[in-house]
Amino acid sequence: MKIAIIGVDANTLFYCKKLLENPENIVYNIGPETKYTHDRFIPIPVTGTTLAERKQNIIDILDSFIILGIELIIPILWSHQLMPFFQEKVRSLNIPVLMPTIENAYLEWSKVYGKLILNELNIPTTKYVVYSANELFDKFSTLHRPFVLKFDKDWRAGMQTIIVTDDNHIEIYEYLMKCGRTRNVKMFGEFVDQTFIVEEYIKGDREYSYHVVCNGNDIRYIGAARDYKKRYENDMGKNTTSMGCYSNVDIHDTVHEYARKIVKHRNYIGILYLGIMVVDDKPIVLEINTRFGDPEFHMLNLLDIDMGRLFYQAANSEEMMDIVFKDDTTVTIMIVNENETKYLPDFTNIPEYIKLIEYSFKDGLNLHIVASLTCTGSNASNKIYDYINSIDMGNCEYRTDIGILL
Repeated sequence: MKIAIIGVDANTLFYCKKLLENPENIVYNIGPETKYTHDRFIPIPVTGTTLAERKQNIIDILDSFIILGIELIIPILWSHQLMPFFQEKVRSLNIPVLMPTIENAYLEWSKVYGKLILNELNIPTTKYVVYSANELFDKFSTLHRPFVLKFDKDWRAGMQTIIVTDDNHIEIYEYLMKCGRTRNVKMFGEFVDQTFIVEEYIKGDREYSYHVVCNGNDIRYIGAARDYKKRYENDMGKNTTSMGCYSNVDIHDTVHEYARKIVKHRNYIGILYLGIMVVDDKPIVLEINTRFGDPEFHMLNLLDIDMGRLFYQAANSEEMMDIVFKDDTTVTIMIVNENETKYLPDFTNIPEYIKLIEYSFKDGLNLHIVASLTCTGSNASNKIYDYINSIDMGNCEYRTDIGILL
């Protein structure tokens, strides 16, 4: 099968490599230049210095898909889901595409919209109040703490969702005064009717990121992972984009029913990812996402199937294959750095059982994401930590408690 993967982030190459595990697949990667080489991997760099030039280049590349004989399109970045020109062009090609419609993509983009759908479908979620920017800023100091604050229609790399406490409420208020009225994702323009969600703070037994592939009528569960958002051990410090995760976690069958409700109600096609909080053994949906989690996507290492065929079936609204999981665990540990001048450890002698993805990314805390290290199998965490302890990490940092009890 000829598959086009469209994306610019570090995990795009991971999907390409997974699809290349099938010797019959040829993978075209539309995105930035890469040093990766494979006889069935064909990179197509996006060129242009301005947004208009890059947009036109993407359209030209999409036009070439018919000639190339592309059989499946997989946009990795959620932002593509929200771009009318991209949606219109891709769907005009009449090539199967694993991507929700713009309306369905709003389940993630608008936290308010996602909450409304959860309530409409009687899916348990946290209580919340919607505020305009002026209302929130006026009432901020009087709101009962702790509470969870979420920006609507924005993405802030770890700072879109903030737990406001007695200890940090002044700092968060100053942050809102400084940049709370401007959208971080500039490609969608400035806020016009900016809103925020204030949610009740609930303390659960555990959280996990639940993922399914959807064909518009049904789902196939492809894994869950526990994501470590906090900067320091024992879940201390501020939220980051992620400090790592481990997969192969126990989930509740009830969550499958939650996902089926959403998929059937929305005729949803694509990847659906639910953030789950477990309270007294009852799963509660914190939010809906319309993509794979990062770095939770590494849980795909546990799938013993033809991933490209599964995605093709979903994109075509066909009956999807049964999922077979390997009896293993996958652990990912993120390497971060606070300095503008990053020190990148020497990963040249990395063991074959540890997979490396190098990042060039700065999150909402101005924390540089340097790399991720992933291991699948027994004692996965210990194997990664043993390797980290054997090399010079310089001034890079990482959590030391990710999946350590597995």
